[in-house]
Amino acid sequence: LKALQECLKHHWQPQLLWLFKRFRSLSSEHLQLLEGWLKLQGEDPLLLYILGEVALSCGLWEKARGYLQRSLELEPQSHTYKALGLVMEQLQQPEAASEYFRAGLLLGDAAVPASLPPAS
Repeated sequence: LKALQECLKHHWQPQLLWLFKRFRSLSSEHLQLLEGWLKLQGEDPLLLYILGEVALSCGLWEKARGYLQRSLELEPQSHTYKALGLVMEQLQQPEAASEYFRAGLLLGDAAVPASLPPAS
């Protein structure tokens, strides 16, 4: 994790943020690090999504909701809808959770072509 932090510190590459999801022991310290990057890099949808995921893993439901909702505003992604659905479950809002899960599935379906080419 330290090597990833150093790499991002010197060579900002947002796609490397996906590696944060691989670490199970993320803490509020990591959340603060990511929030610092948010101040430096601006509102990047992927960075906001990862912030939401880390806040979710830290049990910071409202903070997670804020980051994930802002990420969706900038760039709707099915994985972000799923994460927001999980947050809403934690906030005891099952109807909202269902709506986010549904929206994520519908967005994912939109990426699948309506007709596939014939099998050869």
